[in-house]
Amino acid sequence: MGRRARVLQQVLPPSSGEPHHPASSSMPEERAEGAVAAGVVVPRWEGLPSCFEPARVPARNPHFIFNGQVLAHLQTALLMSFAVLVIGDAGIGKTALVEGLAHLAGAPLVRIQGHGHLLAHDLLGIRILRNGTTVFEEGPFALAYRNGWWVLIDELTAIPPGTLQALHAALDGAALTLPDGNVIVRGRGLHVFGTSNTAGAAAERRHHYAGNFAMNDATLGRFVVIRPPALSIPEVTTLLLRWACTSTRPSIAGTASQLATFYARARHAAFAEQSDGVPCVAYALTLRDLEALWKVYLHPVTLSQGRTRWRTVREAADATIVHRFADRDAKLVLEMLRTDVAEVSR
Repeated sequence: MGRRARVLQQVLPPSSGEPHHPASSSMPEERAEGAVAAGVVVPRWEGLPSCFEPARVPARNPHFIFNGQVLAHLQTALLMSFAVLVIGDAGIGKTALVEGLAHLAGAPLVRIQGHGHLLAHDLLGIRILRNGTTVFEEGPFALAYRNGWWVLIDELTAIPPGTLQALHAALDGAALTLPDGNVIVRGRGLHVFGTSNTAGAAAERRHHYAGNFAMNDATLGRFVVIRPPALSIPEVTTLLLRWACTSTRPSIAGTASQLATFYARARHAAFAEQSDGVPCVAYALTLRDLEALWKVYLHPVTLSQGRTRWRTVREAADATIVHRFADRDAKLVLEMLRTDVAEVSR
């Protein structure tokens, strides 16, 4: 079988009927073979002790909700040493997923931010002048490849295709030739991850992410492609309540559930077809947007003479998300907010 993308795509939760409830775990269980989250064992990092750098292991994110099916796919990819591309819309937790996986595995992780001016030597290395002598300094990808660390390249489709082609041999597991001519072999424990909004099955989202490149088949085919499902309304509610764990604002559970419903409807409006009766909006609300709205809502306003007051949901929305939308879309989003959140409708 020739190279091709092995698409392990999750089924998106239904828009009606029973909500989708993937298993989740906030406190992973430790076992001899690895950490367990959402009922799935994540294999431990298998690199050499001499290459281990504990400072590179990501800290645990107590707010992240693992999906059992996604973790099962990632477990297989780790055991088979596949490179993994996580695709999906902005703010769904693609980077947090890989960082959480690295934490569970106890793996040192190098994160590389993709952008339109990233060149091969930024990843592999370049000659520099140090103390009057020209030396070759290895880039972050080369360091990870040599030491067997995990490497995460965010926003793969923001990177020029020619830059990614310099990694093809490495993605195949072959030795990596550096710009200075030296050759390094794949370090034990290495795994390569990428994230993208628009590659593969998510390519239809390109109009939401201006400036991204189309990933060519030669690069895409070297990755296992995983598309995590959108969080269900109960899961978004749980996430909001986790973000509120230190807040003193009373009686927030009902508002959290209502905001989760609003978030689901606002995202549906961004990706729905006009023909189904739901007007489309040009901007797709993200979990980052919802987090900003929620944290502003939970933070009291300090008034004179030491007094405080709580913001309303509408005030929090005006301060965070409303002006991301064009006027027509903003009216529609505010109408959804009034429909879904009891406080706003009063």
